[in-house]
Amino acid sequence: MLLAPEGAPRRFGAVLAAEEGLLAVTSDHLRERQEPRGLVSVYLYEGTEGDLHSPTRVDVWTGASRRVRGVGLAVDDGRWVVGTPGEFGMYVAGWRQAPEGPGALVTVHERSAGGEWRTSCRLLQAYRTSEFGAAVALSGGTLVVGAPSEMSSYSDWGALRVYERDGPRWTPLERLVAPDPVRGGGELGRALDLDGDRLVAGAPGIPFTIGGGPTQVFERRGGEWVLDGLLRPSIGPRSGSPFEPPDSYRRGRNFGVSVAIAGTVVAVGAPTPSDAGPCGAVWIFERIAGEWRTSQCLQPPESDPVVWFGASLHLEPGLLLVSSARPCLPAGERPCSPGAVYGYRRQPGGPWKLAGPPLVGEPWPGAEFGTAIAVAGDALFVGAPGADGGRGAVFRYSIPERFPGPRRGAEGR
Repeated sequence: MLLAPEGAPRRFGAVLAAEEGLLAVTSDHLRERQEPRGLVSVYLYEGTEGDLHSPTRVDVWTGASRRVRGVGLAVDDGRWVVGTPGEFGMYVAGWRQAPEGPGALVTVHERSAGGEWRTSCRLLQAYRTSEFGAAVALSGGTLVVGAPSEMSSYSDWGALRVYERDGPRWTPLERLVAPDPVRGGGELGRALDLDGDRLVAGAPGIPFTIGGGPTQVFERRGGEWVLDGLLRPSIGPRSGSPFEPPDSYRRGRNFGVSVAIAGTVVAVGAPTPSDAGPCGAVWIFERIAGEWRTSQCLQPPESDPVVWFGASLHLEPGLLLVSSARPCLPAGERPCSPGAVYGYRRQPGGPWKLAGPPLVGEPWPGAEFGTAIAVAGDALFVGAPGADGGRGAVFRYSIPERFPGPRRGAEGR
């Protein structure tokens, strides 16, 4: 277990990203220095899975004052990216009101010749309420930044910015928005995942305000990103048969809070609180004969006391990890869910099945175990930002021990 380092902001472990030899951890609670400014502190752990060195702290300034709705974090090929999106706007008479302050910022970090971390690129967007950087995805020489609150039409929010690496620079390539037939305030770019030439972006909607839109898959063809599919829930939980979704799903709310892609398979999370119907679900889509089709809908066993199932996802060939984590409500309204992480395995061409008992969070009140998950080799890292009295912690597990099975399937990553 990794406890919050001395001096770290509260809610350590709310956001994670990892690859072999590198784990990046940060918080969604900002350090308070000069109001209304704050900074995001990213802690970098290096070493083998069983022997992580003491972390290096890197501070990045942001335009937010206390807490943001999302901090984007991604790691790939020895470099890492953090998005500090500033504060999201407030709705006043149907319009989004912009708080004063500097714009949103995304920074790319790489090793210097001396082996120290340095900021190699800064991407700034002056329109602060766009939440530019709320989600980021990095793969090779491609960087995608979500701006889920950027107004792309009179009634729609959400856009994606695509950058390509050109030597030491990251050059803007494209701006992707929802096609006209599906617009409606979906907040496209709230969640992102990138696998080679395919990109998946969630549009879960604005909590308690506006329903979302379909999750969208883009593909790079001839150097340009084109829309490849619109994903909507179409199979009922548990039954596996077509169904009329509950009211929250019919409006599209929460569908796309989390997304993951591996080859021709996409997972989309739609977590909901238990008192609003189902506790959440994860839909699996596959690209078959040139079309994206719903293949399965996953929910935890009915006996498991979890809520917010689908909060975070990890997908690779033959392995799917799904977390269930929900912040506690004020005392007396509803008991806290301990949080859990479920592991699913599949054989080529077969359904996804539970690979063992779930990982259940420590019995700390309000630990929010499973708020974030990240995988590096055989190691699974689980964030619990409410643990240790709200200081936060990260738990480490062995995937082969907890969810045994092959790590490679028919779909290549």
